[in-house]
Amino acid sequence: MEQVGDAADGGADVALARAGRGAPTLGYRVPAALAARVPVGALVLVPVREARERGVVVARRAQPGPHDLRPIIGLAQPETCLTDGQVALAREVCAALHVGLFDVLAAMLPAGALRRVEPLLVVTAAGHAADLLALPQDEREMLFALRRVAPCRRERVRTLVRGAAARRDGCLAALIARGYVLEQAAQPPDAPRPRRAEDVLLVADEA
Repeated sequence: MEQVGDAADGGADVALARAGRGAPTLGYRVPAALAARVPVGALVLVPVREARERGVVVARRAQPGPHDLRPIIGLAQPETCLTDGQVALAREVCAALHVGLFDVLAAMLPAGALRRVEPLLVVTAAGHAADLLALPQDEREMLFALRRVAPCRRERVRTLVRGAAARRDGCLAALIARGYVLEQAAQPPDAPRPRRAEDVLLVADEA
């Protein structure tokens, strides 16, 4: 039977709003499925205690460090990414003005990038190719169900997999750590634009 392990491809430092000035970044493992999609400057979802928070990747490492214990969950906004130069400038401003690193980075993000959008669960290519029989029963049932309905919201999992909420959350966290499932923010629909009043000049034809 195939041995299944947590797939990781390096580590990353992520600037978070709640990290504050004393510890402006936290370290995370980068799942293999996300390795090519989370460069420096990417806006990501990461676990912080029991919550999920948005942060900006400010450094990448080829190998996970000793403090990179938890994996990045997914992309908060797939199309949003700051440049290396913007991240470097944010560090300089943070050091010169003694402000939070995330606060400076947030000011550089496009308008609306930090809007709260309920993320979607997406099964990765590795998740579709995984041997279900090599997984624990709970994870096997959840991945099988997600293959049929993903992308979907977390609420849908409650109708697909029986059991307590803590058990479902644990299974989902394990699949994310293996690189089989990602959380990716759904793109919100464009807000309706206000109708503009335009002046119209009517000219009567001369008889």
